[in-house]
Amino acid sequence: FAFVFINDIYLCIIFSGGMKTVTIVSIVVVSSCLLLLLVMYHIQPMPHTPLPSPTQESSVSVQPDSVSNEAPSRVYIIAFHKAGSSMVEQTVHHLELLGNNTHCYSNAHWSNDDPSSFGHKSQDAECQSLVYFSRAMENVSPAFDFSNSSIQKELREAKSCEVILQIRHPFDIAVSAFQSFTTLNHYIAHDKGTPEYEKVVRKRAATHAKGIDEYAIEKVSGVDRQFQVHFQNLIFAEDQGCSVWISRYEDMISFPRSFLTRLSDSLQIERSETWKRKIEELVAKQQRLLPDEHSHTAYIYPGQHRLSLQNSTIVRLTHLLSIFTLQRSGYF
Repeated sequence: FAFVFINDIYLCIIFSGGMKTVTIVSIVVVSSCLLLLLVMYHIQPMPHTPLPSPTQESSVSVQPDSVSNEAPSRVYIIAFHKAGSSMVEQTVHHLELLGNNTHCYSNAHWSNDDPSSFGHKSQDAECQSLVYFSRAMENVSPAFDFSNSSIQKELREAKSCEVILQIRHPFDIAVSAFQSFTTLNHYIAHDKGTPEYEKVVRKRAATHAKGIDEYAIEKVSGVDRQFQVHFQNLIFAEDQGCSVWISRYEDMISFPRSFLTRLSDSLQIERSETWKRKIEELVAKQQRLLPDEHSHTAYIYPGQHRLSLQNSTIVRLTHLLSIFTLQRSGYF
């Protein structure tokens, strides 16, 4: 384009001037052309790097998401006392035996134990899932306080997280406690015949003499607080991305196969033929596993309070419950 432009100027000058003018202009034009060639020679074009085609692999190395760097999955099972907690504990133990040693099980019998003592196996590199069990007692802080910043950090870093809360109708909890702790039906942690054993027996007899209705009225405030504390604790767990399953004693008894299947999924137990046989074995026994020295006779019938308490007592118990429990428990 530059050569054409200079040539047009040159022709115009030739036709409008004399020979002397032509000579001067010719020198100027030739010098300009030489200078232009020299400049163009030294200007190197920008190298052209072709874009990779859609099918061409990029040479940029991408770090893959490494599962080994993720913390193990965490499952927290919190069972209300007198809500089938022993049954859940034994069932989890049987299902954990099917976990091919990739599940690390930590048992905290009482929720006032030090949570830092749980899960010593968490440092085991083979643990793909950490399962924590806690029996929730009345008037005792939760063993797993999901409002705690250190526990929240563990939940966020875990590959997955689920919290299972095992509950029961609050009035049935009171009735079951009366049947267990006012008679010799429940295990006494002292040698028979010792002064400590006899003291427990006398205390239970005195409580039993009050009657089940008065016992339930005295008991219900503690059960109510238990519902409030643990339901609010679930909110903190859910805020950290944990899934929440509120498991009900009534469904566990009425639909054992569905309960066992759901629990197996939470524990990430493979549905193998061995698993199927174990499920059917537990269903056939109605989850009534072989008793040990700590076992007691289980009154498994949901709605037992309707047969055990007077109607006026049930009405009074309902009025003693908080609005929170009435609205959130799902029983009223």
